[in-house]
Amino acid sequence: MIHEKLGIPAGLDQNTTPDLNMVESNYALLSLELLKQDVLTLQSVFNGSNGKGLEAICRGNGGENTADLISEKWASIVNKMNALQSSSLKEAILNESGQVESIYMELKSLLSYIKYDLPQYLDATLLFSSNDGD
Repeated sequence: MIHEKLGIPAGLDQNTTPDLNMVESNYALLSLELLKQDVLTLQSVFNGSNGKGLEAICRGNGGENTADLISEKWASIVNKMNALQSSSLKEAILNESGQVESIYMELKSLLSYIKYDLPQYLDATLLFSSNDGD
């Protein structure tokens, strides 16, 4: 999500130039709203409901600090996305590039917490590989 929906279109992956044709929903101009919905959906998976989310499991296994850090990252990302004045991601990339880059960096930081810090409190071992078996 981070790279395909934000990094590549904004030119933030591998320090390339923005490619506005790569935004999701290029013609309907819904890319910003779709990105917000993705972030909110993933946040709700972490938060869960009735004490049954990843956050509750993390806290229950001694990961209060990690849960707090991840919750703060989610809140920061949502606040920054809501603060964008642009109606589309194309417009945001062109007119609010600093804010878009800040959101991108926050998402990358959040991903790091989720990949490396969270699993130790979930009693799980996650293996990340780009090998798709081909």
